[in-house]
Amino acid sequence: MKKQIISVFLVVGVLVSANSFAGEKENEVLINYLLDEITKLKGEVDKLKSKPHIKFGDWVYSIYELNKFYKAETDGFVSAYTRTNNAPNSAEIKSAHDNKGTSEIICTKIQGRYDGSVCPVKKGHYWRVTVPESYKGNGVNIRWMPITD
Repeated sequence: MKKQIISVFLVVGVLVSANSFAGEKENEVLINYLLDEITKLKGEVDKLKSKPHIKFGDWVYSIYELNKFYKAETDGFVSAYTRTNNAPNSAEIKSAHDNKGTSEIICTKIQGRYDGSVCPVKKGHYWRVTVPESYKGNGVNIRWMPITD
């Protein structure tokens, strides 16, 4: 599209500068070319206008379990934060291509009480929030925010 815009401006420049030197037939050819290019540009602009706009969805406040994999049905963000004095000393938000933890990466780590973090997750990938195995409390809030069209 950038090339089309440049070519339209070049043709306009040629028309303006050559107007006094060119004959009627040459000007007509240039004008028709310019109109074709403008029509193409309008088509490109219409395509861009018809594309969906990306929006943040509402936070999902489901009861997500610690150390359990969840599949992202859309692109989105996982949020985890520790609350109360009953929180673990650390927690991690992890993302992986599958629900077995193969090639799992740590997006972010939460350290201590009253701390939190957010991790982006691609549609189709898996995510989970992990805590040390010794932790048996419920001091971690987990939320999901989808990205929608």
